[in-house]
Amino acid sequence: QTICVPRDRIQHVDTRQGWIERALALSRLLVYTGAGLSADGSLPGLDADEAVRLRDELARGARGLDDWV
Repeated sequence: QTICVPRDRIQHVDTRQGWIERALALSRLLVYTGAGLSADGSLPGLDADEAVRLRDELARGARGLDDWV
Protein backbone atom coordinates (compact mmCIF):
# COMPACT_ATOMS: atom_id res chain seq x y z
CA GLN A 1 0.00 0.00 0.00
CA THR A 2 1.29 3.45 -0.88
CA ILE A 3 0.39 6.46 1.23
CA CYS A 4 1.44 10.02 0.34
CA VAL A 5 1.66 12.47 3.22
CA PRO A 6 2.29 16.14 2.39
CA ARG A 7 5.18 17.51 4.44
CA ASP A 8 3.07 20.38 5.73
CA ARG A 9 0.73 17.81 7.34
CA ILE A 10 3.50 16.03 9.26
CA GLN A 11 3.43 16.83 12.96
CA HIS A 12 6.24 14.55 14.02
CA VAL A 13 8.28 11.55 12.94
CA ASP A 14 9.79 8.73 14.96
CA THR A 15 11.86 5.60 14.52
CA ARG A 16 11.11 2.27 16.18
CA GLN A 17 12.85 -1.07 16.46
CA GLY A 18 11.44 -4.35 17.65
CA TRP A 19 13.84 -7.05 18.81
CA ILE A 20 14.07 -8.66 15.36
CA GLU A 21 14.69 -5.28 13.71
CA ARG A 22 17.34 -4.47 16.31
CA ALA A 23 19.11 -7.81 15.70
CA LEU A 24 19.19 -7.07 11.95
CA ALA A 25 20.17 -3.36 12.40
CA LEU A 26 16.89 -2.29 10.78
CA SER A 27 14.35 0.29 11.83
CA ARG A 28 10.85 1.60 11.00
CA LEU A 29 10.15 5.24 10.24
CA LEU A 30 6.76 6.37 11.54
CA VAL A 31 5.04 9.53 10.27
CA TYR A 32 2.31 11.21 12.32
CA THR A 33 -0.20 13.88 11.32
CA GLY A 34 -2.90 15.47 13.45
CA ALA A 35 -5.47 13.00 12.11
CA GLY A 36 -5.20 10.31 14.76
CA LEU A 37 -3.44 8.65 17.65
CA SER A 38 -1.42 6.17 15.61
CA ALA A 39 1.11 6.62 12.82
CA ASP A 40 -0.40 7.69 9.51
CA GLY A 41 2.52 6.32 7.53
CA SER A 42 5.23 3.75 8.14
CA LEU A 43 8.37 2.82 6.25
CA PRO A 44 9.63 -0.55 7.56
CA GLY A 45 12.90 -2.34 6.88
CA LEU A 46 15.18 0.69 6.68
CA ASP A 47 18.82 0.58 7.65
CA ALA A 48 18.84 2.02 11.19
CA ASP A 49 21.19 4.90 10.30
CA GLU A 50 19.14 5.77 7.21
CA ALA A 51 15.93 5.80 9.28
CA VAL A 52 17.49 8.29 11.71
CA ARG A 53 18.72 10.47 8.82
CA LEU A 54 15.27 10.50 7.21
CA ARG A 55 13.59 11.20 10.56
CA ASP A 56 15.85 14.18 11.17
CA GLU A 57 15.40 15.51 7.63
CA LEU A 58 11.60 15.23 7.81
CA ALA A 59 11.50 16.77 11.29
CA ARG A 60 13.47 19.80 10.06
CA GLY A 61 11.21 20.27 7.03
CA ALA A 62 7.90 19.28 8.61
CA ARG A 63 6.51 22.82 8.67
CA GLY A 64 5.50 24.81 5.62
CA LEU A 65 7.01 22.87 2.74
CA ASP A 66 5.01 21.86 -0.32
CA ASP A 67 7.07 18.73 -1.07
CA TRP A 68 5.49 15.30 -0.68
CA VAL A 69 6.78 12.43 1.39
